[in-house]
Amino acid sequence: MPSTSVLIIGAGLAGLAAAYQLEQSGRSVRIVEARDRVGGRVLTLSEGLGGMYAEAGGELIDNDQEEIRKLLREFQLHEARILRQGFSHYRLGRNQRRRFRASATGWRLTARALEPLLRLYRLSGEEWTGPIAENIAKKSVLDWLSPNQETHLERATRRDTTDAAEIHATAVCMRNFFLGDPDELSCWPM
Repeated sequence: MPSTSVLIIGAGLAGLAAAYQLEQSGRSVRIVEARDRVGGRVLTLSEGLGGMYAEAGGELIDNDQEEIRKLLREFQLHEARILRQGFSHYRLGRNQRRRFRASATGWRLTARALEPLLRLYRLSGEEWTGPIAENIAKKSVLDWLSPNQETHLERATRRDTTDAAEIHATAVCMRNFFLGDPDELSCWPM
C-alpha cells in the first residue's frame, strides 16, 4: 500500500500539530511557510523593550486547553505561570483616584449583568440562529453600555453605579482580549 503524502501550508501551531499527528500515523509530510520562522501567531518580542517581553500573538494557555498541555508534556516543554493573581487593570474609584482592580470582579459582574440576555436565549431553546440570538447579536458591547442602558445595567447588577463602572472598565479591557473595541464586539457570547 503506497504511503500518503501530505502538504501542509503554514508552520503555525495548527500546522505543526497536524504534521506531527500525521507523521505519527505513518504519513509523509511537507510543511511550507511564507515566513522565515515557525510558530505562526505565536511570537515573543524582546528587542527594544528594556529587558521585558511582549507577546505579539497567541500567548496564553488556559487551564482547560488540555490538548496543548498534553503536547507540552510530550515534548518536555515547560509552562511559565504568569499573572499569578489574574488579570487586573487601573480605573478611577469613587474618590476619582486610580485604583488597582482585579479583572475577575469585572468579568463576574459582566456575566451577571448579561444573564438576562442569556436567560432569553435559553428560553428560546438555545437556537444559535433563532430570533433571540439574532437580536442579541445585533447589539454591540458599546450599545449595551450606552447611557440609555445605564439603568438596565444598574438593575442587572442589583447594586450601585460602582458595579456599572467595573463592567464598563471590563468592556474597555475586552479590546486586549478580543482585539476589537466595544463598538465592534457583539454582545452575543460566541
